[in-house]
Amino acid sequence: AGGSDIAALFGLDPWQTSWHVYLEKIGELPPEEQSKPKEWGLLLEDVIAAAYEEERGVNPVVPDEPTYQHRDIPYLIASPDRFVELGGERCVLEIKTGQRTDDWGTPGTDEIPENYLLQVQHQLNVGNANLAHVAVLFGGHDFKVYAVERNDKLIDAITRKAVQFWEKHVAPRMPPLPDWQ
Repeated sequence: AGGSDIAALFGLDPWQTSWHVYLEKIGELPPEEQSKPKEWGLLLEDVIAAAYEEERGVNPVVPDEPTYQHRDIPYLIASPDRFVELGGERCVLEIKTGQRTDDWGTPGTDEIPENYLLQVQHQLNVGNANLAHVAVLFGGHDFKVYAVERNDKLIDAITRKAVQFWEKHVAPRMPPLPDWQ
C-alpha cells in the first residue's frame, strides 16, 4: 500500500475507496484517464519545488528511487515528491496544488486535510524521516508551506490498517465490502 492509498483505507479519500485500492493492487482496476487537477499538479511540481527553494533557501532533491519500501514490511511503499536537508536531517517535501484554502490551517503548522496528513505520516514512516514540509500552491498564485512532524501513534494506526488490508484482502484476493462514496 502506498501513501496515496492510505486515506482510502480509512474512508477519508475524496477520490477513491478501499475497493478501488484493492482492485488496483490485484491488477484489475481499468486504467483511468488522468484528471485535469492531477495533470496540472504534476506539471507544476517543479515550479512549486523552485518556489519552496526560493522561499526557504533549501534545495529540494528528487528522490534517488521513485518508490521506497518499508524496512520491515515490503508491501508498504511511498513515493515522496522531494527530499530536503534541514538541520542535518533528511526531510520529506510533499508538493500539492489546490483551489480551496478552507480545509487548510495556518501555514507552518500541521493543519492540513486529513487525507494528506495520513499520506505524509505514511511517507515519514516508510522514508524513515521525522519531518515533512507540505508546499501548496493555491489557485495558481497563493504559495504556503506546512510542517508535519512524525507522529508514531498515528503511524502505528496507519501501519496496522495497511497491514490488515493487505493480509485480509490483497494477499488472499478476498475483496473488501464495497464502500462507495
